[in-house]
Amino acid sequence: MKIIISLSFLCSLLFCGWVILCPSSSDGPFFINSSQLLPLFPPMVEGNRVIEEQDRLLKNRMKVYEDSLAVIMDSVAEHKYLAELELLNLESNVYRHQMIDKTSRRANEILKTSLDSFNLVVARFAKQENIPVLFGASSNFIVYGAGSQADFTSKMQLFLKEIYE
Repeated sequence: MKIIISLSFLCSLLFCGWVILCPSSSDGPFFINSSQLLPLFPPMVEGNRVIEEQDRLLKNRMKVYEDSLAVIMDSVAEHKYLAELELLNLESNVYRHQMIDKTSRRANEILKTSLDSFNLVVARFAKQENIPVLFGASSNFIVYGAGSQADFTSKMQLFLKEIYE
């Protein structure tokens, strides 16, 4: 046990010495305001457009489906086929869930792809600016002691314009 404690202490000392002696490429920490940048990021804009279109199509399909289902259910209820009515109701609930689930999974895939792409661009930006650690902040997070020198949001916006224009 004493060996583990000694080894841990030695590693801590070595790390502290390395931090002190190795010159840092920046004064960091730095951050970007992700909530300002994501709406400007072209793959995210396109992804949101595709998701909105899918949502609109789903609503139209659901309306047509529910209208057709209502006519069928009225017909079945009129002839007093209660067992068939219950079965039809269960099947329609399963179908609705499948339509919504399919659209939801596709939207999640699109958002994940867009966010992964954004992260790659941010990593490229950080490498270009020689920033070892770049935090993503949004309106929900507070970066303490950040100040204007630590905010790279405007530089990142320029970087995005250079890439996508």
